[in-house]
Amino acid sequence: MPLRRLSGVSRFEWQSNQGIRGFSKKGISEDFTLTGPKTLYGATKLASEIILQEYMQNYGIKGVINRCGVIAGPWQFGKVDQGVFTFWLLAHYFKNKISYIGFKGLGKQVRDLLHIDDLCALVDSK
Repeated sequence: MPLRRLSGVSRFEWQSNQGIRGFSKKGISEDFTLTGPKTLYGATKLASEIILQEYMQNYGIKGVINRCGVIAGPWQFGKVDQGVFTFWLLAHYFKNKISYIGFKGLGKQVRDLLHIDDLCALVDSK
């Protein structure tokens, strides 16, 4: 994938010279392009945003679209499909093997993490 390069052996890092709208070393802004191929998961998230925008426009309701990445905190189940950070921490703690499917199974993906308390404080701050 051209947007990432391997930095040493520790992780993938975004390159700053990609010339992609809405992207910089600081992260991804709301101007980041939504065109191009997506995963089924990404396509359903985008579809829900489009549907919400249609309701807002056609029925005059208020809405907010948050692209928060991975939310974590208490009550995480710690499974691959729900609470993946908790899953990773438990696997590390109990010395369980973890399998990765992306990037040749190297587990080099860089992910953001937002604690639910911080998200609630952000949304509540208006």
